[in-house]
Amino acid sequence: MRFSSLTARLFLALGKFGIIISLSVSSIEAHPIDASPEEKNAILARIKQYSDAFNHRDSKGLASLWALDGEYIGEDGQILRGRDAITKSNIAYFEANPNATLRTTIDCIRFMAPTVAIEDGVSEIQTSPSAKSTLFRYSTVHVKKNGVWQTASIRILGDKKKSNQYRLKPLQFLIGDWVSNQRNTYVKMHCRWSANKNFIWCKLVSSVDGKIQSSDIEIIGWNHTNDKIVSWTFGCKGEHGYGVWQKTRKGWTVRTAKVKNSGSIATAKVILTSIGKDRFVWESTQRTSADKPSSKTNKLVLSRISNNDKVQFATNF
Repeated sequence: MRFSSLTARLFLALGKFGIIISLSVSSIEAHPIDASPEEKNAILARIKQYSDAFNHRDSKGLASLWALDGEYIGEDGQILRGRDAITKSNIAYFEANPNATLRTTIDCIRFMAPTVAIEDGVSEIQTSPSAKSTLFRYSTVHVKKNGVWQTASIRILGDKKKSNQYRLKPLQFLIGDWVSNQRNTYVKMHCRWSANKNFIWCKLVSSVDGKIQSSDIEIIGWNHTNDKIVSWTFGCKGEHGYGVWQKTRKGWTVRTAKVKNSGSIATAKVILTSIGKDRFVWESTQRTSADKPSSKTNKLVLSRISNNDKVQFATNF
């Protein structure tokens, strides 16, 4: 009988909670099942509760989310068994790191049974505001017992250092082909991941009355010196620039500075606002040129290219 590591974790979790499984096949693989939106939202709510409790250094709050016989398995293989042992470890950790914060990015949630879900993702822990954050891959088993979802196990899978994809995941929506056609101005944008997904590479082409005005390249990445998303732009006329990205409630702002081919510097605040799954507004405001304020603004509505249009779009790009 062959078990994947995922299958083994699932069966251990099921067995711990008194669910008996009869095996009568020679090869077992675990496959996700469909779950209702209510169950998915319940899992997401518990994940948020966990992060909130951690960020308030609330050991009792964290304890209430764990199953009584839950297990925490560290990257070094050390196992903490039971809610009490995990809580004692949390208390000691918060005493040593009173300003520690946790941020979680979920890669996927798979429901393996009506009462079992597996969450995989990346956690980012920062022990103090001035400390360098550390990324860890993790896998969590959630089990529903007596109508309540509980954390049955968390396993830390290792330090995630190979790719910045996790850092850039909030901008993943940009991947694909976009177009804006307003009055006599036509803008095309193509974004894709670089190798190893350390950067997002974008090409923007704009034309007025059918004549190309600009063809720019923008590379979006992660700056490890200030822990921020940044971008570098290179224009077809020789200009180059730098931007710092900041998440907002409705989208993103980018503070940009560009060196023109004349040597003067232009700055702007670019605002990206989502107006649906496949549309967003790009707006350039607070512009300056050679230290002189400009009242000019530029506003575009970009729409994702449909699958039917992608072949022609790619050919003409």
